Amino acid sequence: MKTNIITLLIAAICFLTLEAKAQVIFEKVDSHIPFAEMISEIELVPLDTDTVNMLRTEIWCKHGFCPVPEVPIHSIGPEIIVTEDAFILPDHGQDRIYRYSLDGKFINSIGSTENEDQMTLNTQLYDGNVHIFYTQPDVAACYRPDGTLICSEKIEDAGFEGWMTKEGRLAWYGYGSGRPGRLGLWKGKDSTTFLPTDAKVLHLDLDVPIFTRYGKGVLFIDGTRSTVMQYRKGKVREHTDIDLGEFEINDSYYTYDNSMEAAMEMMSKPFGLVERYVLDGKYGFVEVTVQDQTVNEYYGICRKGKWIWFSPGIPNIHPFVSSFKTIKGKTIYSIINPDILDNMQEELKAKITTVLKEKPDDFIIAKIHLK
Repeated sequence: MKTNIITLLIAAICFLTLEAKAQVIFEKVDSHIPFAEMISEIELVPLDTDTVNMLRTEIWCKHGFCPVPEVPIHSIGPEIIVTEDAFILPDHGQDRIYRYSLDGKFINSIGSTENEDQMTLNTQLYDGNVHIFYTQPDVAACYRPDGTLICSEKIEDAGFEGWMTKEGRLAWYGYGSGRPGRLGLWKGKDSTTFLPTDAKVLHLDLDVPIFTRYGKGVLFIDGTRSTVMQYRKGKVREHTDIDLGEFEINDSYYTYDNSMEAAMEMMSKPFGLVERYVLDGKYGFVEVTVQDQTVNEYYGICRKGKWIWFSPGIPNIHPFVSSFKTIKGKTIYSIINPDILDNMQEELKAKITTVLKEKPDDFIIAKIHLK
C-alpha cells in the first residue's frame, strides 16, 4: 500500500511539474560569443534553384506598423519545415512553397492561389501532408508533399493564421481584430472562443509563425503579451512567461479606449516583443525584438534546462540576425542570405565545416549543431 501511495505521489508531482507555467528571464546580452561557445559545428546547405524558383525576398518592416519607418529593419527569408527526407520552405510573402532534398536540390512546388487577390496565411505539416491556409477568400487546402492536391474547401473565418488539430481548426485573431476572443476553434461552422478580450489595441501582424508544434499540442505567441500560450485537447493555458523586465509592455496598454492612444503608450518607452518560441525536448530557443533607439534582436537558447542569451549581430549586416526558424533535437535550422555570409563573425565562421565552391545565388540553410 505504501509503495502504491508513493508511486501516486510521484506521478502527481510529475503531472504538476509538466502543467506548471515555466518562466524564462530575458537578458540583454550584446555579444555573439555565448552563441559561438554553444556550437559544435555549422553545416551549410545552399539551395540549388534557378531564376524561376528563387526564394530570396526583402521586407523592410518587421511588423504591421513601423515605429521608425526610415530605418530598414532586416531582410527575411522563408520559413522551414524539416521532414525525414526533405526541407519544405514556405515563402508566404510571395505565396510560394518549395520543397528541397536534404542536400538542397529543388524537388517541387506546393500549392497555388486561386486568384491574384488571395494570400497565403501560413503552412503546417499535419499527418504527413502539407496544409495551407489562405484568405480572400478563406480556404484550407491539403497537399501531399509531392504537390498533389488532396482537398480544398472554403472555411469560416480563417483569422490571421490557422492550425489543424484533432479537435478542429484553430484560428488566430489576436488583439484588435473585432472578434470576442483572440483564438477560435472551428468544427465546420461551429466555433469555440478562447482568450476573451475587449482591449482596444492595434492588431500587431508579426511576420513569423504564431503557432509552433509542441508534443501533442501547439504553442502560440499571444500578440504583444510576453506569455507563450499552449493549446492541447480543447484547452488553452499559459505555458511560459518570458520576463522582459524593463522592456515589458505595461498592463495599462490594454486598458485604453482608443487604439492609437494605446500605441502611443507602448512606444513612449523602450519595449520588447517575443517573436518566436520553439521547443523540442530539452532544447529550444526564443527570439526577442527590443525597440529602443534602434531595433535589435536577441536570442535565448535552452540546453537541458539552462538558458543562455546572446545577440546575433546587426540587422542586414550579420547573417544570423532574424534567421532562426526551428529546432530538431540539438540542431537549430537557420536560413541566411548569401550576400552577407562573408560578414559572419570570425568566432562563428570557425564553426563552419562545409566548403562552398562558389557563392550561392539563393538562400542557404544553416544547420547549427549545439554541443
